[in-house]
Amino acid sequence: MHGKDVTIPKGTEITVYINGDTAIDASKFAAATGPTPAPGSATAPPVAQPADASAGSGAQPPPAASGQLAKVAVASQPDGADITVDGKYVGSTPSTVTLSPGDHTIKVEKSGFKAWERTITLSSGSEVTVTATLEQP
Repeated sequence: MHGKDVTIPKGTEITVYINGDTAIDASKFAAATGPTPAPGSATAPPVAQPADASAGSGAQPPPAASGQLAKVAVASQPDGADITVDGKYVGSTPSTVTLSPGDHTIKVEKSGFKAWERTITLSSGSEVTVTATLEQP
């Protein structure tokens, strides 16, 4: 669709529809550095997908890729904090993100609270829950 350039605020949820099943190589999203879009471009940098993103859509990740990824459930007290993984915004708490095995830095931030940050090591197929208790300054 053609139109005017717009700025979409961080954390805005957007519903998109595709015509059929599309295979996605999840490793390209986990390691992407997010190229700067050209002026007039409508593309946004990739973000980690919620673990249940394919529920009901009929799309399933390739079997080889699904066994290699880890699921991380991120919660905070209070809810509604921004989550960044390795410096990339991935959503708001509570959320579940799918990440590649290895070391990842998870940061949870909310206005009016001190930032919370931890480095975790994930193994293939693991499921981890991270709960950040945010403190007021």
